[in-house]
Amino acid sequence: MPRTRENKPPRPTDEQVRERILIFMYGKYIKSRAVNPGRLKISQIKKELKAQGLTEQEIVRNVDYLVQTKWIVREEENYPIMTGIQPVMASQQYFKISHKGVEYTAGPSKFQMIERYEGINVNAVSSVVVIGGNNVVNASYTDLYSALGTLSDSIKANDKLDDVKKLECQADIETIKSQLVKAQPDPTIVQRAWGGLKAVATLEGVVGAATRVGGLLLALFGF
Repeated sequence: MPRTRENKPPRPTDEQVRERILIFMYGKYIKSRAVNPGRLKISQIKKELKAQGLTEQEIVRNVDYLVQTKWIVREEENYPIMTGIQPVMASQQYFKISHKGVEYTAGPSKFQMIERYEGINVNAVSSVVVIGGNNVVNASYTDLYSALGTLSDSIKANDKLDDVKKLECQADIETIKSQLVKAQPDPTIVQRAWGGLKAVATLEGVVGAATRVGGLLLALFGF
């Protein structure tokens, strides 16, 4: 009988690889006793993560992405080497998890940087809370804020929408989120932005998250 080909397990998505890289880098950071903790050469990162089943291509492209988006810091150290009579300067790159990556992995901290509201002591405002990813939201609207995040992820992952429409939807979601910092959001702005999202609310893969957001908007604002 012909041998049947075994189905290989699917490779992790880039999102899953990035999560694993951040968890790995955070582990090195908290266990380090160095003055500049958690610094690793790319060769060290590749060696340890390849042992966890990731490929070199998956590792290097996602480390690069995390550097570009500031979840990981790339540092360069210069040092002299002797190649003859005179020394020549060489360099070595190191990678370490950034404060943004630490806050994402370990959870929010009262010491974290709130970039959008820099210069404002948000911890002194009793009506707002800081949630994951440096996000500030009025305590009354945390459920809605979280549901909007789920809706955003559902829209981004939907293959029936082009990038232009996804970007428009993201703009409407961010408009609603920006109102949720206030004790009294402007219902006209929220309703207008929600109206822009209704066109995608019935799509497969989006409808569940959209229904959740719609129910919370109805309960909070009456529309």
